[in-house]
Amino acid sequence: MPAGGPYTLQVRTPEPSECAAATDVWVGEVWVCSGQSNMEWTLTNVGAQGEQEAAEARLARLRMFTVPRLALAGRQADVQAAWQVCAPETAGAFSAVGYYFGRKLQETLGVAVGMLNTSWGGTRIETWISRETLVEQPDTRLEVERYEATVHSLRHWDTYGPFEGAIPTPG
Repeated sequence: MPAGGPYTLQVRTPEPSECAAATDVWVGEVWVCSGQSNMEWTLTNVGAQGEQEAAEARLARLRMFTVPRLALAGRQADVQAAWQVCAPETAGAFSAVGYYFGRKLQETLGVAVGMLNTSWGGTRIETWISRETLVEQPDTRLEVERYEATVHSLRHWDTYGPFEGAIPTPG
């Protein structure tokens, strides 16, 4: 599909009555904005200059999807979030670095740009690496084993109060 838009994306099942549609879909570049506090910092956090930038942001072909900060064990199939069009009402919550990078890409390439923001300040690099990869490496395997032994310990969870159903029990 050529870069451009807006398109309507329709998905149909073999039953003709079942159809889902997404409107205002653009095709272009998608980039991942990931990292810690410097990537997480929003346009409104930048101060007066960032607030002014956000107030004037009307870039229909620049979108940001910000993954919510939710700590869960294992992979997740979905998140509760949506693509946001770059507009005065939304741009203030955009990653500032992601916004400026995406804006420059859009100007340079002339296509729609989607920024996938997965940043979380203060996180360790190991949280961004799959368990499978961590256990393959001798330097991180022992750390994974210690962590799993701790979080699977009932004594660990008793420290924080009752978490009914938080730990699977045998039987």
